[in-house]
Amino acid sequence: FFFNDTATTEIYTEQIVGSVRCVQETGSELKLKDWDKYEYHRTDWCKRLLEECPDQIDRVDCEDLTIEDFIEKYEKQDKPVIIKGLTKKWSVDKYWSFEQLYQRYKDIEFKVGEDDEGYKLRIKLKYFFEYLVQQKDDSPLYLFESSLEDKKEMREIIRKYDVPKYFTDDLFKIMGEKKRPPYRWFLMGPERSGTTVHIDPLMTSAWNTSLQGHKRWVLFHKDAPKSLVKGKEFVREVGEDDEAIMYFSKILPRIKEKEGKHLQTIEFIQGPGETVFVPGGWWHAVINVDNTIACGEV
Repeated sequence: FFFNDTATTEIYTEQIVGSVRCVQETGSELKLKDWDKYEYHRTDWCKRLLEECPDQIDRVDCEDLTIEDFIEKYEKQDKPVIIKGLTKKWSVDKYWSFEQLYQRYKDIEFKVGEDDEGYKLRIKLKYFFEYLVQQKDDSPLYLFESSLEDKKEMREIIRKYDVPKYFTDDLFKIMGEKKRPPYRWFLMGPERSGTTVHIDPLMTSAWNTSLQGHKRWVLFHKDAPKSLVKGKEFVREVGEDDEAIMYFSKILPRIKEKEGKHLQTIEFIQGPGETVFVPGGWWHAVINVDNTIACGEV
């Protein structure tokens, strides 16, 4: 790996990593020894999720898609789409590589979770990189920073990407930066990390651009009932949950098997340089099938 800091196994102590994640709804902490209990790192699940994924979404190059066409074909129709080519002027190789981000921000703390009281838990990026390389967790930590404007060092990240021309309308600007809800994210996820099934806040539409790595998505039409997409009735064994790796490898296949053709889903792989548009109200889940860097807004 490219960095030279002597990060020790101390970063794996419960004080820095183990206490970050309280995955049980009961509030009990997952013990450090249980993080790799199912040994997903020894399986080929991510490889299979990447190679066996159907491609059920429109893919359009930004050079062939006007703002007017986007509004008529996708925004008004509540239809997801992947737009390619939007990162051509973002200096991805010079700025958005793992190495460049490490060199620029290794001593800056980024959010990797929340405690039981809802307070943000942060670690320095150099420690997260060590974790990203070394971890064998079934469901790894996901760097998910939503407060880039709060620190001077982080604000540079905002200036390194351009909001795509299709998404420049922003009614929340009326509220001002201090009062508006979180809307901007910088993400870095190890293989197997991801999100649970969710709808973006306040029924907002969202865009997400992958800068490094690949993500597998599943979107459920907004009419799909919450009880179905959450899949709790499809949990069959003690220890199964809705974390991304278990959802995509176990829960989602069971939902699809039961619902068959009645289930309205869109599944696809998002690769580097591709921007996903998710209309408001669509349930969706994402898993990183390799190490990823992304940004996005709602």
